[in-house]
Amino acid sequence: MSASPFCLGAYCLAYAGKLGAWSDRFLATVQAFPEVVDFYRLSGDVNHLLHVLVPGIAAYDADYKRLIAGTQLFDVGSTFAMEVLKFTMARSLSYVR
Repeated sequence: MSASPFCLGAYCLAYAGKLGAWSDRFLATVQAFPEVVDFYRLSGDVNHLLHVLVPGIAAYDADYKRLIAGTQLFDVGSTFAMEVLKFTMARSLSYVR
């Protein structure tokens, strides 16, 4: 597969029991990031997942610093895609009868 012009990064964010004003501020902070292409609320130990497209690690680090400055996070982890093996926006309709 050809090289991607982007470094694909994903923040994995966890928080415990912070609702209301904190959640509103967190949502507003994340929505202000044009680099965030997907944003999910999850079940389990990790509460949020952000899929971020940036041109490299320096840009990722800058976004990370902006994110933690705008919210009070106590546990932030990151995972990076090393290589794009498959990417598609196509959806299977084989289940439709």
